[in-house]
Amino acid sequence: MPSVEIICLRQVEPLQFDSLPFAVEAESMLISHRLPSHFQSDFDQLSGCIYHLGSLELKTTHPKGAYTAYYI
Repeated sequence: MPSVEIICLRQVEPLQFDSLPFAVEAESMLISHRLPSHFQSDFDQLSGCIYHLGSLELKTTHPKGAYTAYYI
């Protein structure tokens, strides 16, 4: 199962959610981690932050790797 991606339009700096019971990677550029990205052309026309949500164990096993939302 892929990750969950949430965008916050016009948000300048991403918030940190380190204490949540799942992994969150936050970025200030709207770049999807999904390949192929069906929405990247839309994201390119917007500004804001993106949050990639995934299973908690990915915080330690793949801190910058592929996130999946299988256990969320």
